[in-house]
Amino acid sequence: MSNAIEIALNYIEASNRSDMEAITSMMNPSTTYSSQNTGLYLGDEQIMAMQAAFHADFVSLHWDISELQEIRPGVVQFAFTMSGTKQTGEQISVAGQETVIVYNNCLQHIEVKSITIPSEPNQ
Repeated sequence: MSNAIEIALNYIEASNRSDMEAITSMMNPSTTYSSQNTGLYLGDEQIMAMQAAFHADFVSLHWDISELQEIRPGVVQFAFTMSGTKQTGEQISVAGQETVIVYNNCLQHIEVKSITIPSEPNQ
């Protein structure tokens, strides 16, 4: 397993645990984050402020990974489905693709492209 894939998997696992300390340790002041849902962020402080607020909005959340590959050295892409329960009780399911760029053993860039999957109606 390549170092980039190992770091990407550690990032996914830390996200599933909502382990903000572990996620922060994978970033640096020049890490960038881009998502159509949350916007563009520069540096570990901005990214982690957004991440902490995002995770706090959920009672539970989990990313399932269906495909993961290193498409070029240091560039890892994976398909995901994120499901969770918000603090309000609303069920969320989002599918998409995430790309992480690993440089000098850190997450240098994270890009999330997602689509919302309609929730099942309450029966």
